[in-house]
Amino acid sequence: MTKQPQFPLIDLSITEWSTDVFPTIIMSADTTRGSNQDFKDHLFGNLLADGNGNLFKIKGREKLASWRRFVPFMETHRYLFEHQSKQVTFNEVKEYIVKGIGFLTDSELKAVCEEELNKCSNLKDIIESFNI
Repeated sequence: MTKQPQFPLIDLSITEWSTDVFPTIIMSADTTRGSNQDFKDHLFGNLLADGNGNLFKIKGREKLASWRRFVPFMETHRYLFEHQSKQVTFNEVKEYIVKGIGFLTDSELKAVCEEELNKCSNLKDIIESFNI
């Protein structure tokens, strides 16, 4: 049995943060709705970490609940993850967050993020603090 992520996860593949992108850095569940194109453009191949530092790559998604195929806007998918045989540290994730905060143009959001980050002492704290 392959290792599965413990949700929520932090997406470490987002390189330039903005107020639009900021809410998507935390993935709270393994299911989603949305088009295949959005998935391919924004999530496929992304690297995510759980609160234990385990790294996972999104390798695909599968359709759930066959009865929903009759209602296209309700189509739900489950992400498929591939466990990476390495871990990420608290300091690595903290550096990632600091770099991301640097891209934000909203000074109030930036200040709140910096304050929250300073309160964090482990990966789970970071993920919980940025899970909006």
